[in-house]
Amino acid sequence: MRYEIVNGLPDQLRPKAALLYWQAFRTKLGKVLGPKDKALAFLRQDLNGLHCVIAKDSQGQLLGLAGFQTSHGSFSQGQSALLCAVYGRFGAAWRRRFFYLLRNQNPAAASFMVDTIAVDPQMQRQGIGAALLEGLCELALSMGHAHIALDVDLGNLAAQRLYARHGFLKLEVQNLGFLGWIFGVQKTLVMRRDLLR
Repeated sequence: MRYEIVNGLPDQLRPKAALLYWQAFRTKLGKVLGPKDKALAFLRQDLNGLHCVIAKDSQGQLLGLAGFQTSHGSFSQGQSALLCAVYGRFGAAWRRRFFYLLRNQNPAAASFMVDTIAVDPQMQRQGIGAALLEGLCELALSMGHAHIALDVDLGNLAAQRLYARHGFLKLEVQNLGFLGWIFGVQKTLVMRRDLLR
């Protein structure tokens, strides 16, 4: 399978991007973004197309995506007006708090944080996730960032090994507190890669 990694999310790929995001994170984010129809309606408009790299095939079909967060914003923004439009005023109020906590859970690890990697289930185990991760590293370096960081479920040893193979070192274990109740994961491992070596 031939594919290319490019920066940004074209508008015509937003519906597929929303679906990939939901498929990858519905277990963790179902309490916040569900049910599925509302989640997809929200994500199609909320995803920040400037804060990601994507993998697409020769026909332009979306195979995977990787979003990131910097001081200038994140891939999933949690826009207040959009939250209200999709979930109503009451539903938007507590969801805004969730997005605030999500964006501010580990600001010291690096100025460039990976916040999403999602690959089409039919295209997994073909190196797309690793290529997306490398695409983010290249983008971060081109933007002047010295480090790139991510967090991973403390029990997900396979993912930790993947990140270690790509130069990410263990930095610290963090307790997610309230976010842990939402995600169903109480502790994550923060990992960071030095982009200047």
